[in-house]
Amino acid sequence: MATPAHAAAEQSAGMPQLDFSTYPAQIFWAAVALFVLYRYLSRRAIPQMEAALAARHEAIGGSLEAAAAARREAGQAEADYQKSLAEARARAQATLAEAKARSDAALAARLAEADASIAGKTAAGEARIAGIRASAETDVRSVASEAAAAILERFLPGKADAAEVSRAVEDGLAGLKRS
Repeated sequence: MATPAHAAAEQSAGMPQLDFSTYPAQIFWAAVALFVLYRYLSRRAIPQMEAALAARHEAIGGSLEAAAAARREAGQAEADYQKSLAEARARAQATLAEAKARSDAALAARLAEADASIAGKTAAGEARIAGIRASAETDVRSVASEAAAAILERFLPGKADAAEVSRAVEDGLAGLKRS
């Protein structure tokens, strides 16, 4: 138990940390505590932290190298893809041009055949028309000559000469052709 005198001395002195008479003991124990803390940190905690930081640094370095290698591989893969795409486009263009040339040649051949067929049919049609026209002209001349001879016989009996009537019809038809 504390004596009343001792209690009075403690109250008058205030806080024990601020009592100058205890400073050498406080400094000693603070130095001992700091030394123990330093030894613990330098022997146990700091080496573990350094090992963890070194492992982390190595992992990050390895990851960066792997990422750089992957980036290079991706760039090479993209370059290969672009090259093969360009080659495929070139082959497609060549195939398209070849197919177009074959199609144009086939079309030209069919057009030539059609033109020749049309020209042959046109020539045959024109020849048929010329034959029909010649036949029609002969028929017209003969009908006109017969009609003129019949009219002359009617108005001038016995005076119609077949040769003169044919010549007059020819002259009349020649006049019609000129106009």
